[in-house]
Amino acid sequence: MSILPSDRNQYVVSFLSIIISFLTISCGETKYSQCEQILTIANSVAQQTHQLIDIKTSHQIETKTWMQAAELMAKAAQKLETLPIKDAKLIKYQADLAKIYRTNSQVTYDMIQALEDKDIVAAQAAQTEAKTAGQLEQELGNGINAYCLNK
Repeated sequence: MSILPSDRNQYVVSFLSIIISFLTISCGETKYSQCEQILTIANSVAQQTHQLIDIKTSHQIETKTWMQAAELMAKAAQKLETLPIKDAKLIKYQADLAKIYRTNSQVTYDMIQALEDKDIVAAQAAQTEAKTAGQLEQELGNGINAYCLNK
């Protein structure tokens, strides 16, 4: 009885090693599954904020609704930051989108406070910040979509 593996056993071990390696790699997070995680959160935020605002104009929206929107964005930023993203470019997109959501959340709180204080200057500053954050979010969304759709 020999302790050394036979040629046949070496092939079986090699074959199994290759299969295990393939399964380990294929079960890992792909760029596309990581994109999907980020986009799922982004789409959820968009859908939920549209549901909160519905068809009302900004003048008709109650303070409670604005607070809910601010909380929604803060929670989305937190969810984004906890995603296990490995792709270097997606990590940057993830951080940038979380920052935009945090900015939108804070600007919304600032706007509420300015309106309660009847501080027109502060309200206008918050509105300007919100517009800037919205533009950045749109540009970032386009970048994420282009990167994720690129094979």
